[in-house]
Amino acid sequence: MGIKRPPVTEGPNVKITIDSLSSEIKHPIFCFRYLTKGYDLDECDKDEIVAFTKQLHKLSQLTWDDIRGSGRHAMGTEKINRGSVKGKIHQVVTDDVKFFLAWRFLGKKPFLGYKKGIVFHILWIDNKFSLYNH
Repeated sequence: MGIKRPPVTEGPNVKITIDSLSSEIKHPIFCFRYLTKGYDLDECDKDEIVAFTKQLHKLSQLTWDDIRGSGRHAMGTEKINRGSVKGKIHQVVTDDVKFFLAWRFLGKKPFLGYKKGIVFHILWIDNKFSLYNH
Protein backbone atom coordinates (compact mmCIF):
# COMPACT_ATOMS: atom_id res chain seq x y z
CA MET A 1 0.00 0.00 0.00
CA GLY A 2 1.39 3.32 -1.03
CA ILE A 3 0.70 6.77 0.29
CA LYS A 4 -2.38 8.31 -1.28
CA ARG A 5 -1.88 11.80 -2.55
CA PRO A 6 -4.74 14.28 -2.47
CA PRO A 7 -6.10 15.11 -5.91
CA VAL A 8 -4.46 18.05 -7.64
CA THR A 9 -6.98 20.86 -7.87
CA GLU A 10 -4.69 23.58 -9.11
CA GLY A 11 -1.09 23.83 -10.10
CA PRO A 12 1.13 24.70 -13.05
CA ASN A 13 -0.56 22.09 -15.25
CA VAL A 14 -4.07 22.11 -13.73
CA LYS A 15 -6.22 25.23 -13.60
CA ILE A 16 -9.71 25.66 -12.22
CA THR A 17 -11.70 28.09 -14.29
CA ILE A 18 -14.95 29.78 -13.37
CA ASP A 19 -16.56 27.96 -16.29
CA SER A 20 -15.78 24.61 -14.66
CA LEU A 21 -17.91 25.48 -11.63
CA SER A 22 -21.67 24.94 -11.50
CA SER A 23 -23.56 28.13 -12.33
CA GLU A 24 -25.62 27.66 -9.15
CA ILE A 25 -22.63 28.18 -6.82
CA LYS A 26 -21.55 31.35 -8.59
CA HIS A 27 -22.63 34.88 -7.79
CA PRO A 28 -25.12 36.56 -10.13
CA ILE A 29 -24.04 39.14 -12.67
CA PHE A 30 -26.65 41.77 -13.51
CA CYS A 31 -27.11 43.02 -17.07
CA PHE A 32 -29.03 46.21 -17.94
CA ARG A 33 -28.54 46.03 -21.70
CA TYR A 34 -32.17 45.11 -22.49
CA LEU A 35 -33.92 47.29 -19.90
CA THR A 36 -37.26 48.40 -21.40
CA LYS A 37 -38.05 52.11 -21.83
CA GLY A 38 -40.90 53.08 -19.54
CA TYR A 39 -39.74 50.48 -17.01
CA ASP A 40 -36.20 51.76 -16.53
CA LEU A 41 -34.25 53.91 -14.08
CA ASP A 42 -35.60 57.10 -15.69
CA GLU A 43 -39.01 56.18 -14.22
CA CYS A 44 -37.62 55.80 -10.69
CA ASP A 45 -37.22 58.51 -8.07
CA LYS A 46 -34.04 58.94 -6.03
CA ASP A 47 -35.19 56.71 -3.15
CA GLU A 48 -36.15 53.92 -5.55
CA ILE A 49 -32.80 54.10 -7.35
CA VAL A 50 -30.92 53.93 -4.05
CA ALA A 51 -33.02 50.98 -2.81
CA PHE A 52 -32.71 49.19 -6.16
CA THR A 53 -28.92 49.61 -6.14
CA LYS A 54 -28.65 48.40 -2.55
CA GLN A 55 -30.76 45.34 -3.37
CA LEU A 56 -28.52 44.49 -6.34
CA HIS A 57 -25.48 44.81 -4.10
CA LYS A 58 -27.01 42.46 -1.50
CA LEU A 59 -27.94 39.94 -4.18
CA SER A 60 -24.47 40.08 -5.70
CA GLN A 61 -23.04 38.86 -2.38
CA LEU A 62 -25.08 35.63 -2.59
CA THR A 63 -24.75 32.62 -4.85
CA TRP A 64 -27.60 31.42 -7.05
CA ASP A 65 -28.10 28.53 -4.57
CA ASP A 66 -28.40 31.01 -1.68
CA ILE A 67 -30.94 33.04 -3.63
CA ARG A 68 -33.00 29.97 -4.51
CA GLY A 69 -33.22 29.10 -0.80
CA SER A 70 -34.56 32.55 0.18
CA GLY A 71 -38.21 33.48 0.47
CA ARG A 72 -39.75 35.15 -2.57
CA HIS A 73 -40.22 38.49 -0.79
CA ALA A 74 -36.83 38.38 0.94
CA MET A 75 -33.88 37.72 -1.36
CA GLY A 76 -35.59 35.03 -3.39
CA THR A 77 -37.43 35.23 -6.67
CA GLU A 78 -40.99 34.75 -7.84
CA LYS A 79 -41.82 33.26 -11.23
CA ILE A 80 -44.08 35.40 -13.44
CA ASN A 81 -45.52 33.68 -16.51
CA ARG A 82 -44.54 35.23 -19.81
CA GLY A 83 -48.21 35.63 -20.77
CA SER A 84 -48.88 37.72 -17.63
CA VAL A 85 -46.51 40.50 -18.70
CA LYS A 86 -48.32 43.50 -20.20
CA GLY A 87 -45.17 45.29 -21.32
CA LYS A 88 -43.15 44.82 -24.48
CA ILE A 89 -40.87 41.79 -24.39
CA HIS A 90 -37.50 42.51 -25.97
CA GLN A 91 -36.76 40.48 -29.10
CA VAL A 92 -33.62 39.03 -27.50
CA VAL A 93 -35.89 36.96 -25.23
CA THR A 94 -36.47 33.70 -27.08
CA ASP A 95 -39.75 31.78 -27.10
CA ASP A 96 -38.31 29.08 -24.84
CA VAL A 97 -38.32 31.59 -21.95
CA LYS A 98 -41.74 30.73 -20.46
CA PHE A 99 -41.46 32.81 -17.28
CA PHE A 100 -39.55 35.73 -15.83
CA LEU A 101 -38.06 36.06 -12.37
CA ALA A 102 -39.19 38.92 -10.13
CA TRP A 103 -37.03 40.27 -7.32
CA ARG A 104 -38.19 42.90 -4.82
CA PHE A 105 -36.77 46.21 -3.68
CA LEU A 106 -38.11 49.07 -1.51
CA GLY A 107 -40.89 47.04 0.02
CA LYS A 108 -42.48 44.86 -2.62
CA LYS A 109 -41.62 46.77 -5.79
CA PRO A 110 -40.45 44.21 -8.36
CA PHE A 111 -37.82 44.17 -11.04
CA LEU A 112 -38.07 41.39 -13.59
CA GLY A 113 -35.85 39.62 -16.03
CA TYR A 114 -34.50 36.23 -16.90
CA LYS A 115 -31.48 34.14 -15.95
CA LYS A 116 -29.09 32.81 -18.56
CA GLY A 117 -26.13 31.03 -16.99
CA ILE A 118 -24.97 33.24 -14.15
CA VAL A 119 -26.23 36.44 -15.80
CA PHE A 120 -29.56 37.94 -14.79
CA HIS A 121 -30.84 40.17 -17.60
CA ILE A 122 -33.00 42.90 -16.06
CA LEU A 123 -35.83 43.78 -18.46
CA TRP A 124 -38.24 45.82 -16.33
CA ILE A 125 -38.22 47.84 -13.11
CA ASP A 126 -41.92 47.77 -12.16
CA ASN A 127 -41.94 50.51 -9.51
CA LYS A 128 -45.57 51.47 -10.33
CA PHE A 129 -46.89 47.87 -10.25
CA SER A 130 -48.23 48.12 -13.81
CA LEU A 131 -46.30 45.40 -15.67
CA TYR A 132 -48.46 42.46 -14.56
CA ASN A 133 -51.36 41.77 -12.18
CA HIS A 134 -49.97 41.63 -8.67
